[in-house]
Amino acid sequence: MKSIVYCSDNSVKWVRENFSQCSPYLLEIGNKPFLEYLIDFCVLAKIRQIRIVQDEHDQRIQQHLGDGSRWDVELSYTTAKQGSHANAIEQYNSGFIGNDTILLFNGMFWLSYDKHISYSFPTIGSLNFQAMTPTGDGWRFIAAEAHSHSDRRYEEKLEAGFPQVSPLNSILDFYQKSMTLLNGESEHYNLPGYGADKTILIGRNVVIPRSAKIISPAIIGDCVQLGQDTEIGPNAVVGSNSFIDDNSTINNSVVISHSYLGCNLELNCKIAAQNMVIDPNTGTRLDIADEFLLTHTINKRKNPCILCSLRQRIVAFLLWIVWLLPWLMIRPWCRLKSKDIFINSGTDKLQIRLYTLPGKNLFARWFFKLSLDRFHLLRAVIYGKLRLVGNIILDDGSLIANDFEATFKEYTPGIFSYSEALGHGNDYAQCRIDELYYLHHAKFSFNLWILYKTLIRNFLKET
Repeated sequence: MKSIVYCSDNSVKWVRENFSQCSPYLLEIGNKPFLEYLIDFCVLAKIRQIRIVQDEHDQRIQQHLGDGSRWDVELSYTTAKQGSHANAIEQYNSGFIGNDTILLFNGMFWLSYDKHISYSFPTIGSLNFQAMTPTGDGWRFIAAEAHSHSDRRYEEKLEAGFPQVSPLNSILDFYQKSMTLLNGESEHYNLPGYGADKTILIGRNVVIPRSAKIISPAIIGDCVQLGQDTEIGPNAVVGSNSFIDDNSTINNSVVISHSYLGCNLELNCKIAAQNMVIDPNTGTRLDIADEFLLTHTINKRKNPCILCSLRQRIVAFLLWIVWLLPWLMIRPWCRLKSKDIFINSGTDKLQIRLYTLPGKNLFARWFFKLSLDRFHLLRAVIYGKLRLVGNIILDDGSLIANDFEATFKEYTPGIFSYSEALGHGNDYAQCRIDELYYLHHAKFSFNLWILYKTLIRNFLKET
């Protein structure tokens, strides 16, 4: 017996509208991607060969699921014409199916099953079964003897042991399924997380200060950081790689992975997705970066014409003095690669040169270890054209830079950044969270810590 999972784009338009940064079929429900629920069920049904069919190719699916070895199954991937009917999907994949029975999943829906039950389908006969939502999403079991029959008849009533389906085609459905998981259904599925209390699941590398409070039921993903005096729960899902800042409360709500919640916020009966808050009952979306998270940061800038503060410029001048001799001694012997980019410095466009790793010889490696690749940029800081410590530097022509500028409104890059200090320079989803946190907590002492942390990190890392 084999399985085909047809990822129809028509079934996930609501996901694209509400969670634009997410791969729709990897949308996490209870911190578990949708497709992993289907794979888990296939394992319970003793299915070891699964084909993922997409009509809107998304390479993130294959990157995330891989070859299926995590589940001891064999995953393969292919594409189909957009809007293909289930019968056409079966026909296009006849080579994969062969003479086996097939379990065909179509679209996005909620599959109700219990991990404690071993499911079995008939391997002989010509009976076909299906469980479908009103929109046509669901599963079909097609017996081997029925492959050649175009007038297949499906049993309307399923046996009690077969899994049932329910709709998952709106933001409200997503919210309700998340709340259902929190309240008793989580024990039926293999959800990520650990905890002595079955009603509280906590992932790996989660930072929980003593003043924070977690009230069951709650699910917290991997690499989540909670601020001081935060309160999570009851009925809260916090996605992986998220940051909940000081004095914030989350209850009856879902926080999507890679999201940031600022200080002194209360999230009740809502969905937070990066810089958006969504009311699941009405579908109303609010850009919280404009209304809440950055308001006090924007107001702190008394004179928007001053890009770099005097104190940053003084520190940059001191760095220039300290770095001058090492730069003169090492730079002539380095063999370096570089690229010129344009950046939006906050007041105008600025062309800068960035040296790129790796260094080709010993001198070049020490050039990066001592952070001398920033020396030539200090002049722009001293003249007030660039910040010493600010947002991460991005090419002004890139889509990522445009996204950052639209999110933060006052994107002002610096030659050192909080994201780099933490080592997140290549993870732009995590950088968004870092930059939001930096804008909330930016002050001179914090900037000095970022400078110190980055210099030490560069010195110790391999180049």
